[in-house]
Amino acid sequence: MAEDQKRDYYEVLGVDRQASAGELKEALRRRAEQFQAEKESGHPEALANLTQAREAYEVLADPAKRASYDKGGHEEVARAGHKTSSGMFDAVGFVLDVLSDLF
Repeated sequence: MAEDQKRDYYEVLGVDRQASAGELKEALRRRAEQFQAEKESGHPEALANLTQAREAYEVLADPAKRASYDKGGHEEVARAGHKTSSGMFDAVGFVLDVLSDLF
């Protein structure tokens, strides 16, 4: 997904801008569960949706990255030199980690 097409990270996770670390983690857990349901129903965007949620969590859960994001969005995170994981294999491993934490 191109930088100019990325959705607002708070919107992706369904949290407000004052969300606590616990609220972010709970939102990510809900998105991982939703990914499982989407995947089982054959939803073509399931992995892309999870990848986007993982990236949103990675930025918002890190105080420095979150401050950069709040200051200037996706461009400011990149400009500040903050890296985010990406790719299918990262997303699959990530969902397995999240789901293993649940059970």
